[in-house]
Amino acid sequence: GVETESGDFCLTPALRGTIPVGFGNTPYLEVLDVSNNLLTGNIPPEIGLLSRIELLDLSNNTLTGSIPSALGVLVNAAVLVKDNIM
Repeated sequence: GVETESGDFCLTPALRGTIPVGFGNTPYLEVLDVSNNLLTGNIPPEIGLLSRIELLDLSNNTLTGSIPSALGVLVNAAVLVKDNIM
């Protein structure tokens, strides 16, 4: 990964596999940008536990299933899921 000038942490492209449920255990995370990767499977509902998230970008992967209703609690976040197989 690479830390940007603003202090956000961006993961490098070509991540493969499913989104780890453990991301829900990072309550201070403000930006999670895993767009443009090869992520598969469902979005874990535990992502809804990211109470301080401001940007959740899951776009341009091969995620399947439906968007978990748990993401509805992220009222202060920009949640991007476009260009997946949902």
